[in-house]
Amino acid sequence: MRTKMILSSAALGVGLLAGSIGVASILPTGAASATSPAKSVTSQPAPTKDGKPGKGAGLRFFRTHPGLRRLRRHEFVVAAQTIGVPPEQLRTDVLGGQSIADVAAAHHVAATTVVDTVVKDATTKINQAVADHRLTQARATTIESHLEARVTKAVDFHRTN
Repeated sequence: MRTKMILSSAALGVGLLAGSIGVASILPTGAASATSPAKSVTSQPAPTKDGKPGKGAGLRFFRTHPGLRRLRRHEFVVAAQTIGVPPEQLRTDVLGGQSIADVAAAHHVAATTVVDTVVKDATTKINQAVADHRLTQARATTIESHLEARVTKAVDFHRTN
């Protein structure tokens, strides 16, 4: 009985070690990026040869934090509702190479209307997160200061396959 307990403890220890090594291998390198999410949110991809930001520079903001990813998904649905199409159709059109602005124009909705609606809804969600103490006011101010430009970039973004 004691031998089984020792072997199971050793197996558990080896499993935990292997899991932590696996997790460490998928996390960004360097202690600063693991402990400072603000740096990864504001970092931009390396510029291309012509000096312009790399692919997806405007969307990186929404990919880095789980809360921001949820916000992005919700705002995609808001954009689809503003345009008057189901989110699945908007997703298909965007994956097909159109921008959200192109889809909006095809449905006689101005891209600025989509941007304004998404920014207004996102600002409401951010303010609610501050009220619920899930987000600091300083962080909310930082996000909101970049929100309109980044939403505009996301609405105008053309996916390349």
